[in-house]
Amino acid sequence: VATYHPAAALRFGPAGEPMAALRADLALAAGLARELA
Repeated sequence: VATYHPAAALRFGPAGEPMAALRADLALAAGLARELA
């Protein structure tokens, strides 16, 4: 799972690609956690 770097928020803002990647990573992690529960 990728890590979101805070400097990316300054460069790309909340609608940028790094935030979209973070959302996708968090959704993946949540799905995996549901499968393991």
